[in-house]
This record gives sequence, structure tokens and C-alpha cells, in this order.
Amino acid sequence: MLFGDDTKAEVVNDAGSHDFSGVYVNDDDEPVAVLTCDYAFAAFSSAALSMIPPAGAQDAAQKKQLSEIMAGNLYEVMNICSRWFMDDSSPHLRLKEVLTGEIPDELQSALDGDGKLFMDVTVPRYGTGKICCLAL
Repeated sequence: MLFGDDTKAEVVNDAGSHDFSGVYVNDDDEPVAVLTCDYAFAAFSSAALSMIPPAGAQDAAQKKQLSEIMAGNLYEVMNICSRWFMDDSSPHLRLKEVLTGEIPDELQSALDGDGKLFMDVTVPRYGTGKICCLAL
């Protein structure tokens, strides 16, 4: 819904790189979930949010540099994605922060657990990037 009807998400076996990590916390400010993504997803999803031309998004992904606008948009994308970790019976959670770089050491162990899902997400007109959903 965020990027249009042509958005595709495919479950894959590889998380790719964890260039950005959205850390979600409960009401006690404890981490309960993490969404990571590579530069491609970060660039394509953030550019699509404010209709930055695809060529600019592809350039940002290749250079591994998000503009200030794209970084702000990525925060909004990660905030919207909080809904993936909630349903009618789950406790409330919120996006605390978006970190640049690998998953923080204290959350890294979640990659070894069962509560993870890796996907390739194709943002229409922009391209495909990788995300990883981790339930802690």
C-alpha cells in the first residue's frame, strides 16, 4: 500500500547487509523487534515516499549515501513498518531509532533465533532491496 499495487515482497534465505536498523521498543522502552535493510531498500523506499526520481535513488544506493531528505523519509518508512510487528492482541510498540551500520551487538543474537524473516522487496519504478524482520 505504501508504494503501490505493483510492490512485490519475496521471502528469501539471505538477509543481505544490515546497513540500517529500525529498533522498536515496548512501553517500557525495551527492544522487542528490529527491521534492518540494505542501502538499496533504504534508497528506493525513501525516494519513492517523496517521488525523488529513480535515477537519484539508484545513485544513492550505489554510492551508499542517502540525502538528508532520504534519511528522513527512511525514518518514516521504518515507522510505518512498525505495524508489521503488531496485531489486535499484541502490545503496543514504537520506533525508537534508526541506526546506521550493522545491528547493535546486544541485538545481533536475534539473527541466530527463529523469529526472523528475510525478504527482497521490489519498489515499483525504483528497484529491489533487502529487509530483515527480527522479533526479539
